[in-house]
Amino acid sequence: MRLREMKRAKTPEHDLEGVPVTLELLYELDGGACWLCGKNVDCNSAALDHAIPKSNLGSKLRFYSSWANSYLAHKK
Repeated sequence: MRLREMKRAKTPEHDLEGVPVTLELLYELDGGACWLCGKNVDCNSAALDHAIPKSNLGSKLRFYSSWANSYLAHKK
């Protein structure tokens, strides 16, 4: 289990239902850790990343902007 998943276990997905995904909330939820490398991300160099790209979702487009598909990463 990834560190991010352990942190997310403390805040179940249903508690976030209806709450828009924002970079600020994502940063707080993930403890400022990049989901790709695990290193801390500076607030000014943080980006919202999606695990599954929009082009791969087809009929599940609603999932694209959900908390389950949103991750904190370094800006490229």
